Amino acid sequence: MKITTQKIIFGALVTVFLICISLNGKAIAQENTFASVPEHLRVRLVERLQLLVDYQRNRQWSNHYDLLVSDITDKINKENYVKEQERLNAKKLSDVLIGFKPQTAAYVIGAPYDVLIKGCAEFQERNRIVKLQATVEAYQEKGDWYFTRVSADVPIDGNAPPCSSNTEQAAKPSSDCFSKP
Repeated sequence: MKITTQKIIFGALVTVFLICISLNGKAIAQENTFASVPEHLRVRLVERLQLLVDYQRNRQWSNHYDLLVSDITDKINKENYVKEQERLNAKKLSDVLIGFKPQTAAYVIGAPYDVLIKGCAEFQERNRIVKLQATVEAYQEKGDWYFTRVSADVPIDGNAPPCSSNTEQAAKPSSDCFSKP
């Protein structure tokens, strides 16, 4: 079978078209998650949330600290924060974030936070990987977005709820998930 230049070009165009459709679907899903956030604030929120998750996952504590809300940074300086995080990780006293898939974002005027982001997170917990419901709060400060850490939702009884069966898939690393590529 002879492959012509036209067939190669046609195949390449079909591939590009399919990739564009796929990426557009992911963008629409992400846009729907953050639809309650005013459009002019949304892109920057998602960019900085991605950085927060990347820094937390890769244990880049100095960079992570720079994205934390002032309620946290007013209580501990950067040097002590970095030391404390490194100490907790060395003693395996904190779970390691692997990925976070935002599922809802509630923009609320007058709440203690500006945006409450809930989703499914994947954590390395000792020798196993768990998928748990997680939350991160976003605040507008100094003209930009600042956050709390991505943390598992732990109720009073101490049992963190797993992601539901339809959200469990969402925590898996993928290009539309805030996790390793």
